[in-house]
Amino acid sequence: MIEFMIGMGFPGLLLWLLALFRLLSLGSDRLRHGIDMPGLWSVLLVLGFSGRMVVENISRDHMLMMFMLFAGFLSTVLYRETSRDL
Repeated sequence: MIEFMIGMGFPGLLLWLLALFRLLSLGSDRLRHGIDMPGLWSVLLVLGFSGRMVVENISRDHMLMMFMLFAGFLSTVLYRETSRDL
């Protein structure tokens, strides 16, 4: 987390935390309506990655690319299912 803040500064860290919070809120909203696998995956992905980001230095290279791939996939699925419910 400290290396990420040194590289990106406070605005970058704020944008990163807002993106994590948005993905977490998408998943938790889906979980409030019932057990939903993409919502559960979203919550576990964000909590697991952000927890490891604080403890370890996994915010670069392969781990960050894999997180962004899964986050993009899950956010697409969650937005698609949300628009289908309306």
